[in-house]
Amino acid sequence: MKLKYMLKKAINVKTGYLVAIVLVLMLVIGGYFSYALFTASTEAKGALNIVTGNLHSLIESKDLDKSKSISINPNETKTITIKLVNANGRKAKVNLYYESTSNKLEIGYLSQGAKAPSKSGYVLDENGAKGDSKTIYIRIKNNDSAANVITFGTDAGLDDKDLEFPSNKKNIDLIEGTTINENITAAFTYDQVNDATKCITGEEPTCQPTKCYENNDKDSCHAGTIIKYKVSNTEEYYFHVVKDDGKTMTLQSRNSLGNRDSWYQNDSTPGVSDNTKGPLTYIEKIEKRCEGWTNAKDLEYEMGVTEFNKNAFTGCDDNLSCTTNTYTMKNRTAKARMITVQEAVMVGCTTTAGSCPIWMYNYTYNATAAGGTEDDTYAPNSSYNTGTFTMNAYTGNSTQVWYVTNTGTLSKANTYSLNNSNGYGIKTVIEISKKVS
Repeated sequence: MKLKYMLKKAINVKTGYLVAIVLVLMLVIGGYFSYALFTASTEAKGALNIVTGNLHSLIESKDLDKSKSISINPNETKTITIKLVNANGRKAKVNLYYESTSNKLEIGYLSQGAKAPSKSGYVLDENGAKGDSKTIYIRIKNNDSAANVITFGTDAGLDDKDLEFPSNKKNIDLIEGTTINENITAAFTYDQVNDATKCITGEEPTCQPTKCYENNDKDSCHAGTIIKYKVSNTEEYYFHVVKDDGKTMTLQSRNSLGNRDSWYQNDSTPGVSDNTKGPLTYIEKIEKRCEGWTNAKDLEYEMGVTEFNKNAFTGCDDNLSCTTNTYTMKNRTAKARMITVQEAVMVGCTTTAGSCPIWMYNYTYNATAAGGTEDDTYAPNSSYNTGTFTMNAYTGNSTQVWYVTNTGTLSKANTYSLNNSNGYGIKTVIEISKKVS
């Protein structure tokens, strides 16, 4: 009561005038010093409004410049990270807003991080406490034909009062269904040409990280893009993008995940090749190897019916023209499969040596002699993987099928290959979602 009386006495209130003073009080209690800063204002005759002042919130982000701005190119999509921090020694309500140079932008926060505050703001704990900040992921898509700049801002106020939202700024709402697949642990832009940014395996020091998988546009992740993916709770491998349909990516494992096996082997007639039955021996080994890959999508396909690169035929001729079904295979549901000739052609493979991109034939026997960067490292009993089988048969005879060779080309081999010291490895093909909700 004495404090209230002293404060009233200290302020001379007159009609039509706004008077404000700052009163600093120091209370000493058991050696602990507490500082309180007040402002006083009159809104009507005899009315005194006391509020806590000088509250601050901060935006921390490596993606923004000193003005808390970011520039985005035409038709570009970026995901940025913003940390909203209460910089005060007490709880405070904070907000977040932005302004932009165009109205052709899509801006929203992703559900994988914290929510962005509503227009009325939300409360953060005092600075230094566990709940003094929120990390928010914001996706920005520029649908404009010109580059644009987005600038972010924040205000702070009393934790029990709504914040006044700036009239010329915009709030940040949730983008529905955009939780990024958390099993994608890394991604790199594929580059087999430029020394400064060379990235073929994903482990070169010159590799450039990419967030192309955060974009649901088709082909935002180009063929060859390296994806490090956690296929289960205990297994994680490098893959290459075969194709990007927008929400779903088809990937092929970087390494062979098995050693030497036949495309098809008839146990009753061992050593006899037959391409009319389909790759039953090979595909069953793949399915067994990958059945525990819970983070890969279930693949449902029927050979001879399901289209791969706009073509479903299982037989291909010397010109890699696939126009007939050498075999058909009943509908299968599995976590992984083999690559097809149609897909290999789609990424550049022909019957000419070196036509395939390096990632298609890397990690095979002596691949480095043909321009690859890594040779097959799995060679028990001097047996090597000299290539990778495709799903497609050769239409010129009943014994051969197409495979990707260790010289970067598509060639033919017998379906039964264990009679040779060298055979064909298993590079598995899977599908994953870019976003899981």
